[in-house]
Amino acid sequence: MSDGNRRVLVVEDEVILALDLTEIIEDHGFAVVGPCSRLKHAERAAREDNIDAALLDVNLGHGKTTEGIAKILRERNIPIAFITAEAPSSVSFRKTEEPLIRKPSSTSALMDCIERLVA
Repeated sequence: MSDGNRRVLVVEDEVILALDLTEIIEDHGFAVVGPCSRLKHAERAAREDNIDAALLDVNLGHGKTTEGIAKILRERNIPIAFITAEAPSSVSFRKTEEPLIRKPSSTSALMDCIERLVA
């Protein structure tokens, strides 16, 4: 369980899933930045907000991905995990050391991943 000071950026375009992720993360003592469903909002948060880790949906619809957001976060040395229903091999911009969570995921898998990111 977190001490409450850790902030996790959530980028997810599916509203119901974004709300579910937010509830799970907050129930485990973390603060959520976002959730962001639009690319511009997510990019601004990635650049400007105080973030300890990020959970990025790979595809934001209409051909948009979180590749640019990941680049911003990497430049800031903020750890990233990706979440997707796609096969891991389809995420060409993911670095091998960056975790990939498959949708749908269990609460324990999600929180284990976030705990490792902020450790």
